[in-house]
Amino acid sequence: MKKIIAIILALLLIGATLIIVLTSCEDTEEHIINTFEDNSDKSPQEIAQILTEDEQFPFDCFIEDVFEGLLKGFDRQIAGFVNAVVLQSEDPINPFISYIFELDEDTDVDKFVDEVTHAAQKDWNPYGEADEVIVETDGDKVIVIITPEDFVPPTQPTEEEMVVHGDEFDVSADDFDVLD
Repeated sequence: MKKIIAIILALLLIGATLIIVLTSCEDTEEHIINTFEDNSDKSPQEIAQILTEDEQFPFDCFIEDVFEGLLKGFDRQIAGFVNAVVLQSEDPINPFISYIFELDEDTDVDKFVDEVTHAAQKDWNPYGEADEVIVETDGDKVIVIITPEDFVPPTQPTEEEMVVHGDEFDVSADDFDVLD
């Protein structure tokens, strides 16, 4: 009887933990979108700075201005904006990347959203694939988020995983203890 109660309590604990994690991830996405919308009167650079300084923002990112053309994370050239920034994870294996665009006054917002949605590549990062593409608008601003599932970054691959994928290591025989 004690074992059955212990199993039931363990399952309840696991279920409660899953609910908290999933709610937290939805809260992260909602928080990023709300922050974007609350600051859409600002420049893309200012919005990016506000997002990355926020404690709820899930990744350490660098911010860089971008210009019309072929952008990382898209399979074709992106045009129709006058100002934009990229937020890219500082962790090279993390497939998170986001863009904040300020559209040209002649650009049709719906067409631009359709273009970036279809051009976004979840597999843009050779070390890990993103799971979702989120596109939101507010006035002349568009945010595109290409992110791992639930905003959880991937773990660093082990040496065995990297060897399987063909990556090389700078290793010499001196790095190993060799038994005679």
